[in-house]
Amino acid sequence: MNRLGHVAGAVVASVAAYCAPAWSQAYSVPAPLQARIDSHPHTRQLTDWGGRPDWSADSKRLLFMSREYGDAFELDVATGKSRPLTFHFSHDGILRAYYAANGDILLTAPRDHTPGRDQYGRFFESEIWLLKADLSGPAVPLGEFNREGIAVARGSMRIAWGRPVGAPPPKGSNTPITHDTLASFANEIWIGDIEQSGGTARLANKRRILDCAGATGELAEIAARKGGRCILIEPQNFVPSGEDRLTFTMVMNVPHGAQQTTVDPYVVDLKTGKVTELASGPGYAEPEGIFPDGKWTLVEYSAKTDIPSATHTLDLWRVPLDGSGTLERVTRYNSLDPELKSNQGVVSPDGRWLAFDVSTREIEKRVAGQGLGVFLMDLRAAGIR
Repeated sequence: MNRLGHVAGAVVASVAAYCAPAWSQAYSVPAPLQARIDSHPHTRQLTDWGGRPDWSADSKRLLFMSREYGDAFELDVATGKSRPLTFHFSHDGILRAYYAANGDILLTAPRDHTPGRDQYGRFFESEIWLLKADLSGPAVPLGEFNREGIAVARGSMRIAWGRPVGAPPPKGSNTPITHDTLASFANEIWIGDIEQSGGTARLANKRRILDCAGATGELAEIAARKGGRCILIEPQNFVPSGEDRLTFTMVMNVPHGAQQTTVDPYVVDLKTGKVTELASGPGYAEPEGIFPDGKWTLVEYSAKTDIPSATHTLDLWRVPLDGSGTLERVTRYNSLDPELKSNQGVVSPDGRWLAFDVSTREIEKRVAGQGLGVFLMDLRAAGIR
């Protein structure tokens, strides 16, 4: 079995000869549905494979993943050309990729992955790795496990991650990984600064920001007020320009009413610890992507209250960070066709562009987060500033 971080025995001979379908997940849809996708205003499709984009600091390039447990790529938006970033070392599949403030690349991936245990690897085995921008060596571990996505600062080498607490369930267990399963394995949000020396890297100045299972604190007060229990917290974005606030998602079990599990957006002040709920009505609202003016966050939103239906019908909206809770629609794929959804949105640092994924109900059922490729929306043309 491969080990992430060990240099591969052979160098890929020809990057130009690379063709997507062999090691990515590429999907197609019937022509009428494709026509509806193409009809969305102010957008164009950048790739027909891959997803989970992340912008470079100059708003000219995008990182994206070929697939879950795949490879990371970099796309030049102007030319449409892409290059692989993780072919030069062996690994067991990478989950997500992000630009660090200095141009290096942060990866999340399990050290050893067992095929067929994809959910287990995603929630209990993922670690944080640093890959040099010049690709001069393999990715090196930062010594921390993470659960789901991480947040990466634009102005410093600071990151935030959801740290699992306690021992994971047995690897050979056949127990499905559900929200109820995760409720038994708490997590916390931590922040730290990446320090590099020689060929090693580490996280320094680490401190815990939020505790999902804590008996006291603001999250416990929110859970008590709603009569629920925190299942999972996930960091999303440091808020420009001071980056002294952090948006995050909280998934909560609420054992009464029509919606048993809630997914809501929040922002925490990293200096005071104060937590502000950004949208509290019924439905699914997960923050993804931050506007560079520091006034808005994107959210993946659906008015549906049961999680499976909601995640299959998401579109991208935005909500202000002042806590007023006003939702403003940005994409409308699900209104073009009930089989469509859009998610994984990220706003370019210059505020001009939105990169995101488009998917369908059927694709989403196969692999969460997979779709029809990376799309680009001109926010200025759409009147969204």
